[in-house]
Amino acid sequence: MIRRVPLLVAGVAAAAVLSSCSTFDTSAAARVAGDSIDERVVQTLLAGPEDVADATVSRTALDGTQARLALSQLILARIAEQIADRYDLDLSKARAADQAATKENLTGERLTRWTALTDEERDLISDFQVAVETLKSAPGNAPANLEQRYRNPESTGYFCIRYVAFQTEAQAVAALSRIRGGEEFASVADEFNEEKSGGVAGGPDGSPCVALDQFRPPNLPAPLADALYAATPGETTDPVQVVGASGSAWFLLLHRPWSEIGTDLATKVAAAPAFAEYLAAVAVSRAEVASRYGTWDAISASVVQHS
Repeated sequence: MIRRVPLLVAGVAAAAVLSSCSTFDTSAAARVAGDSIDERVVQTLLAGPEDVADATVSRTALDGTQARLALSQLILARIAEQIADRYDLDLSKARAADQAATKENLTGERLTRWTALTDEERDLISDFQVAVETLKSAPGNAPANLEQRYRNPESTGYFCIRYVAFQTEAQAVAALSRIRGGEEFASVADEFNEEKSGGVAGGPDGSPCVALDQFRPPNLPAPLADALYAATPGETTDPVQVVGASGSAWFLLLHRPWSEIGTDLATKVAAAPAFAEYLAAVAVSRAEVASRYGTWDAISASVVQHS
């Protein structure tokens, strides 16, 4: 499946080409839009409470699920910092409170490593929580080009979708033929979904537009997430198969057209515009990760093993 190039990325495409031949800084664990994440920050997150006498952790020891999780959190924190800077948000008080609480609970090697970090590195560890929470409450306005961004829905920070599930592929194919023949997606969905909601995947607040972090694995099976990121608003996807412990199911997905959800989406984004920018930035991020850790996957917002 060919992915669309998100609108937020288009402006940096030329710069990416010019820098593609540069050598990745192997002393860093990752780099996000030019900002590096030092490996010793990852080491600080991975250190056991009292079980490491030497502050040096080998690169081999950094491999594995916990290392990828730690680096994923730091990459998300760096993205949140960058959005906070764009909105001129002051994180200093929240960082100070978080770091005081963190230090109080550290002993032994973990305290030694924490103390050895620079202020900026300690801020990065705090910002996985602090910066994201601050973005959620920052005031502002929805961007003027929101409708243009919605051509690639992930660029808005939210998905506003309809879906319908089927027990067999034949059912899904037949339903898709009806929809592409002019039948309303909502009426077809109501034939198969008990909720009779037209297949709308609404949020807990009743809004038809839901934050992107609810549409990534493990919240959503990877095949559905992949299909949503590749889909075009107003066009129903081909049947998507999801295989689970109890068997297979097939889904049709639809990003609702702007005419249906434009007002709702603008309201949702305006309620927390900096947070929407963060969600969008994560979705289109092209973080560079040192190969010893794996590679960055923007859809799952995590560092994953090399395929």
